[in-house]
Amino acid sequence: MIVSKKYQVIVFVIIAVLGSAGFAMFNVLLRSDDGIVDYIESRDKASIKKMFADDWALLISDESMDTYSVDYMLDYKTPSQYEKMDKLILKVLRKDGETIGFLAYYPKSKYWWHLLFLVVDVDHRRHGYATQLLQFVIDDMIARGALKITIFTRLANTRARGLYEGKFGFKDIAHYQDKYMDLVWYPSRKK
Repeated sequence: MIVSKKYQVIVFVIIAVLGSAGFAMFNVLLRSDDGIVDYIESRDKASIKKMFADDWALLISDESMDTYSVDYMLDYKTPSQYEKMDKLILKVLRKDGETIGFLAYYPKSKYWWHLLFLVVDVDHRRHGYATQLLQFVIDDMIARGALKITIFTRLANTRARGLYEGKFGFKDIAHYQDKYMDLVWYPSRKK
């Protein structure tokens, strides 16, 4: 890492005035993890499992309700419950030292990406965090080469549908068992 001369002077002054404890406090302030950051098991797993428990019926298909393992998905970074694929990208939204949102997404092929989960903690909803997460994941998928982005959700999940279809312009392309729907979005068609 290349450290600027200005930063070196600041660090020197802090160490000279406050000692190593002051430098440690300064470093913590610089490393604020608020925002959308990589998932870290020791920090985020319990919060993510709580989010899933709170919204299990909306997040997990009826067929998988009794068998789906959030631990397996997180531990093996896999969209599958049967294969350890290590291809799921896991991100969290952090605010004031708390994990309040979660994203899981992956490439189905070189140009086709799928959003597996977008979840916001129930105590932090209605503040625009889902919009922030969705914009982040779309931008990240496009940066990774996505020309097609898909999402699978419940027909009854009207809040999610309002975000996906209403705010971002995802298109309804298929329904399954009168419960679920596939949505698609092409980057060139963004509203």
